[in-house]
Amino acid sequence: MIIRVIRDPAPGSILIAALAATFAAGCSGGGGSDPDPFDGIDAGGSPSGVFVAGPINGFGSVIVNGVHYDTSDAEILVNGEVATEQALRVGQIVRISATADGSTFTTNKVRYDDNVKGPIKSIDSIGSSMVVLGQTVLVTSATSFDKDISTGSLDGLSVNDIVEVSGYINSNRDIVATRVELDDDGDDFEVTGFVSNLDSGTMTFDINALTVDYSQASFEDFGGNDIANDDLVEVEGEQFGPNGEFIAREVELEGDLLDDDAEEVEIEGFITRFASPTDFDVAGVPVTTNTDTDYEGGSEADLGLDALVEVGGRLNSSGILVAEEIEFEDDGPIEIEAAVDGVDAASNQVTMLGITVEITAETRMEDDSDLELRVFTIADINVGDWLEIQGAESEPDSNIVVATSVEREDSDDDEARIQGFAKNVQDPSFQILSLPIDTDGNTEFDDIDRQTFFDIAEGRLVDAEGNLNGSRFLATEVELEDDDDD
Repeated sequence: MIIRVIRDPAPGSILIAALAATFAAGCSGGGGSDPDPFDGIDAGGSPSGVFVAGPINGFGSVIVNGVHYDTSDAEILVNGEVATEQALRVGQIVRISATADGSTFTTNKVRYDDNVKGPIKSIDSIGSSMVVLGQTVLVTSATSFDKDISTGSLDGLSVNDIVEVSGYINSNRDIVATRVELDDDGDDFEVTGFVSNLDSGTMTFDINALTVDYSQASFEDFGGNDIANDDLVEVEGEQFGPNGEFIAREVELEGDLLDDDAEEVEIEGFITRFASPTDFDVAGVPVTTNTDTDYEGGSEADLGLDALVEVGGRLNSSGILVAEEIEFEDDGPIEIEAAVDGVDAASNQVTMLGITVEITAETRMEDDSDLELRVFTIADINVGDWLEIQGAESEPDSNIVVATSVEREDSDDDEARIQGFAKNVQDPSFQILSLPIDTDGNTEFDDIDRQTFFDIAEGRLVDAEGNLNGSRFLATEVELEDDDDD
């Protein structure tokens, strides 16, 4: 967690339309203690208004970036409708208005709005993407899939399936999905985005590749003004015209969704405009830095278009977010799918394939087993459970993986899987972390011949499937993954 209380914050407002495009378009969730986002606060200080936007990483209250937000007295809105906390899901991007008093957060309002809900028009398995209502949805290894989606991946979806997507918006205005779930409740389809190619004669406009016919639509929150290009709108409807145009039943102008008295702001998203390290937008929100800005997981030199960052600070009188801290978000290249060998809840660690996995307060925790525990922590993990984890090594050669996500599954697959950087590569073996991986005549090498693999694999990102054979891993399939070194 990045935000800190700053005494006497300057008043200001934020560019809410741009923010909405990205986020509308006790014990910790994972283990360990909550991070202290208010490091250095005067114990006698008055409560501070806080606004936070980011994906949910667990429950037991609502947990965003490892911090618990007490929702017992909060208003919760899901797609504009009053709901309970039970309607929220891990991976959904929410906006939270709260009051911070020391390390206690009293939540006033939690708002979740999907980016798009509608039928899948096309799926690109190779490109890990799909098109929904003219919006390109990119799927990553960090995307949470609803349990009802078989395989828990893009492979479990088909053209014409109705899906609801929550995610970030990148500089191309594509949706980078943080959660995908099937939706068969019969509600209207909807999409949030910016108006372009407005034609008042034909009464149509575009949202990315979707043409919207608004001739039959009612308009909300326009205040008597006409619709215009670059307006951020949410469009609802249920029918399509003869040329595939979306017939809008309602067009709503997205307005001021942030409490004006929010003194502290934390947002997570892609850098969508970059002019310089002191002039850029995160999720469309203008950000500036200064000599006091702290960086985590990177440096000022790493700022650039489509960098995924978490920015915390205060708003100045011009509505620009003055960054006190910037954290570069990275889900990590290491992936492990295997049964749990051991659990040390006191140390917040589990062991898989002989590798130690550390679970932190910021680890996204999701239980897709038959138990479907909503509040899922390390205390609920047992030896023999099948986990899928993603993360990064805590330090080089530490053999400790700090998990960014942990998902429990009911696996019928006897084969384990590990992805990481290959070292000590010498035919017929190599190593990922501390795990020796053997190959034999039955090992399948995907899209590469065996000799070439062993010639070029050193230091490359490699994915191996197979099983433990004593303390070694016998691979049945090996694949050389694309990585930044290519």
